Amino acid sequence: MWETNALTASSGVLFSVYEQTPGQALHCRTHRPVGRAGKGAGFQGSAHRKAGRAEQALVFIGKLYEIEAHCREKKLTPKDRKAYRLDKALPVLEAFSKWLTENYAQTLPKSAIGKAMAYTMSRWKELSNYLMDGVLEIDNNPVENKIRPVALGRKNYLFAGSHNAAQRAAMIYSFFAMCKTEEVNPQ
Repeated sequence: MWETNALTASSGVLFSVYEQTPGQALHCRTHRPVGRAGKGAGFQGSAHRKAGRAEQALVFIGKLYEIEAHCREKKLTPKDRKAYRLDKALPVLEAFSKWLTENYAQTLPKSAIGKAMAYTMSRWKELSNYLMDGVLEIDNNPVENKIRPVALGRKNYLFAGSHNAAQRAAMIYSFFAMCKTEEVNPQ
């Protein structure tokens, strides 16, 4: 398995701690900037209300994901993936950065698109760090998908009965998540 010293997550307090240690911090690009951080947030939320800037931003983001799909389809090694990203994704990111800078000046800062643009520009380095290591993913969606069942059932598990029962439940969830990841039948 590949080894790297990086952390990919949605932004927050975690990064203020992680940035004090050696390694790379990467922000997940599918939440706040794209629009999963709440109703109407990000570029997707803006695109539903008004065509224009939001749709243009989504075109840039879509191109980045097409590049990643190509890397997965061709099963590129981390070294080849990095080279391919630098060749194909770097120009897209540079154009996107230029577009953000030019268009932010004409955007209301408190609007959904203004907030998405400000978020993206303020975290540009972390959103772009994935280019420099072919092991890293563009987002943390695989992890998000693994923890979704826990998040969906959180209210149901609020009262596990005791602290020990909650710890056992967490261990069981971790066990089954790893079985699923490794395609192991736990029977």
